[in-house]
Amino acid sequence: MEKDNFCIHPLYVARSTPLTHEQTSGAVYWTASRIRTSHTYQWGVYALVEREVRRRGARSVVDVGCGPAPKLATLHERNPSVSFVGIDQRSAIDYCRQQYPWGQWLEEDLARPTRTPSEVKGEVVVCADVIEHVVDPDVLLEYLRQRVEPGGVIVISTPDRDRLRGPDCRESPNPQHVREWSSIEFQSYLTSRGFRIVRHLHQLPVRLGLNLPVVEEVLLRAVRRRPLLYNQVCVAALP
Repeated sequence: MEKDNFCIHPLYVARSTPLTHEQTSGAVYWTASRIRTSHTYQWGVYALVEREVRRRGARSVVDVGCGPAPKLATLHERNPSVSFVGIDQRSAIDYCRQQYPWGQWLEEDLARPTRTPSEVKGEVVVCADVIEHVVDPDVLLEYLRQRVEPGGVIVISTPDRDRLRGPDCRESPNPQHVREWSSIEFQSYLTSRGFRIVRHLHQLPVRLGLNLPVVEEVLLRAVRRRPLLYNQVCVAALP
């Protein structure tokens, strides 16, 4: 039985198969087309990460679920004295190792993590739009707990279901999402697992520019009068 549905509405139906998990699907997730669109999504999350880095004078960042890491590359360019570690499944890590010699790139199965050395920690840890893709988010949260330095923060983002789908949504139409949380549910979930929420906010899901994601995620939603700031971001800390 699922653990209290992870603080989501009891009538919500989660998926049992993570299509983005390469070992489950048997297919490479980070294809060339996904790598191209990754340059557009979650820019606001990484802007928040940079503010945390500079505010704290942080020297280390760990990105859990880094994907092909274009936003992390921008952070590196702007903050070359900071050490960066990216962690993800094989297709993403193979790409990052080829493209970015400045980082440490670690392959890990985030559904059943076993390989990351215990000393790999960051003063700022980011996990951008990953948690909605995993079957057991408790495993991911415990992994994030192990990656953050004492006194550090975790910046974690995921779509706000109510703003994205409407308050009556009981199953995500996105087949790649196992589950989605509303703002209240997600904050309740994090606090129920022992995290302290330092800040919670909503952002645009994409970087503004001339590209298809902006048309789909901003312009069409604006025409339909649907909320534009639907990506929720929590800055969380351990007690």
